[in-house]
Amino acid sequence: MNCDKEFEITEEDQNFYTKMQVPLPTFCWLCRAQRRLSWRNEKRLYKRKCNFSGKEIFSMYPNKESIKVYENSVWYSDKWDPMEYGKDYDFSIPFLEQFKELSQVVPRPALSVLKMTNSEYCNNATGLKNCYLLFNSNYNEDCLYGNGIDYCKNIIDSSHINKSELLYESFWMSRCNNAFFSSRCEDSFNIYFSKSLRNCNDCFGCVGLRNKSYYIFNKSYSKEEYLIKLKEFNFSSHNSLKEIKKRVEEYWLQFPNKFMEGARNDNVTGDYIYNSKNVKNSYLVREGENLHYCQYLQIKPNKDCYDHSIWGDGNSLTYECITCGLGTNNIKFCAESWTSIRDLYYSYYCQSSSNLFGCISLRNKQYCILNKQYTKEEYEELVPKIKKHMGG
Repeated sequence: MNCDKEFEITEEDQNFYTKMQVPLPTFCWLCRAQRRLSWRNEKRLYKRKCNFSGKEIFSMYPNKESIKVYENSVWYSDKWDPMEYGKDYDFSIPFLEQFKELSQVVPRPALSVLKMTNSEYCNNATGLKNCYLLFNSNYNEDCLYGNGIDYCKNIIDSSHINKSELLYESFWMSRCNNAFFSSRCEDSFNIYFSKSLRNCNDCFGCVGLRNKSYYIFNKSYSKEEYLIKLKEFNFSSHNSLKEIKKRVEEYWLQFPNKFMEGARNDNVTGDYIYNSKNVKNSYLVREGENLHYCQYLQIKPNKDCYDHSIWGDGNSLTYECITCGLGTNNIKFCAESWTSIRDLYYSYYCQSSSNLFGCISLRNKQYCILNKQYTKEEYEELVPKIKKHMGG
């Protein structure tokens, strides 16, 4: 996995690592991202047995995994206690071996979801209502077959859509309504087969327009002419749609593309970045600040995060984390943890907790190591010893 190539650690990076009290990285940022993303199943679902009840359920973990998986309703219930799996720290065994052993016995939820209504066949999602096969998405209603959909309604076969309604076969759209087969548009409505529009309406096959109405292939028409011309395109035929798509794509090739997809940024590098400041080598970011080497932080706000992939919604001071959000502060090397968490190290599926080290599936806990409870004084004395044992 490690490319072994030399990479730069800037002074700004060093200041962050010092602030977070973590060692300097030994992998380049791309290898770190690959390592981190290997923890994530983006959008595959499997049938398997619930290890608690034996009931057949849908899960992001296949049966072959040597782990315990509980149906979400059971995992969130009081029918079991994750603290029963707690163990003493053994200084004769590497920490990661002990953590792996714990991860194989502590049950985890079948799906990574929160606040769902009638949306059983979705995953990596929060606040969905009446949605189907929607992944990596948040706060949507009546959406189907999508990925990266946030704050939307009636979106089908689309990806990376934000605060929009009535879209089909579209990509990276913000605050749009009634748009079809379009991409990279903002604040536009009634658009078809269009790309890179801003504040436009009633456009067909257009590219790069700003503040325009009633255009077809970037040519202006009156409203009456536009509506008549639009009827000449046969949307009801599959073959006709294929021909339209082919014609549109050939037309798009006549236009230059921006060096990066983004707007309203200050001091950013990467791609698909909007309304952000001081963002370095990051991708798919909306309204972020002081983010380095991050991906998929599209739910604001996110500030002062390094090497963080997926989600957001209130992340600050995070390092080497994936799928964490809803209010996090000072967490390191964590995955699948959310809702007002702080001061966590190497923890997985922990919620509403603080001061945890190497814990799995804990809720509303603090001062725990490997799922064992300690006093504040015991915890603060033992954690530095564990870090030293790890070589840090």
